[in-house]
Amino acid sequence: MMFNMILLAVVTLLLNGGGISQWMPLAEANSCRKLDACRCEYPDGSGYDLSELLDIRDNYMMTQDAATQDWYYFHPCSDIKYLNSTEAPCSQGKGYTLCRRHTVNSTDTFQKLGTTETSSFSSDADNNQEYLVYKTADSEVTTIQLVCVKNTKSYIFVEQDTVLKTAKQVNILLFSPYACITTIEEISQSSVGQVLLILFFTGTFAYFTIASIVRFMYFGARGIEVIPNLQFWQDLPGLVRDGANFIRNGCRVEPSPDPDSYDAI
Repeated sequence: MMFNMILLAVVTLLLNGGGISQWMPLAEANSCRKLDACRCEYPDGSGYDLSELLDIRDNYMMTQDAATQDWYYFHPCSDIKYLNSTEAPCSQGKGYTLCRRHTVNSTDTFQKLGTTETSSFSSDADNNQEYLVYKTADSEVTTIQLVCVKNTKSYIFVEQDTVLKTAKQVNILLFSPYACITTIEEISQSSVGQVLLILFFTGTFAYFTIASIVRFMYFGARGIEVIPNLQFWQDLPGLVRDGANFIRNGCRVEPSPDPDSYDAI
């Protein structure tokens, strides 16, 4: 616990010393492209994956702002409705990804700060940092800064930056081994099999198209005769049948019947 607090203090000091005064997204060419609510990918195939951050779907991470005493509830990969009060605005609709609870005179007020649909990833190249960004309808911005920490439990902490809070922005530090950059395997990327299938069908289409045009224009073929290697394609069903019989017979050649036998007659 003492090590975590020391690490937290050092990182916070470095971040404040880096001049983070207002959130400015980086150019699109260097940004981490959003794949889904908790995954993003850089052009080189690396990126961030927070999908394993929480073990239980309905669980959430929480932290208290030491200055305002506000509580923040964070569930990165999907919207959830679970809170202590089911009447809270955060639990309405599809639920929340990021919610804030403000208490005044023992009365709780909840504010939905973000959902999976409103989340985005943004990069800060000057400080080599990646952020999850949430914006409300009244332009209030909350950033989740991804801080890579190996071999430790994941937790969040509200950064005490008065300049950011004056600009209606709160920065929450996410300390986690899942906040470390990793290799992203995007499902939409083509596999070797997909590439081979595309090449096969493209080559087959080009073969029939070009050969049919040549036979039609230069050899005067008409109708079914424009098909290249027509005799082969006509014999193909019989060849497939013979191949199937060959495999069924244990890859042995079936002897020809005696021409004088009853079967031959």
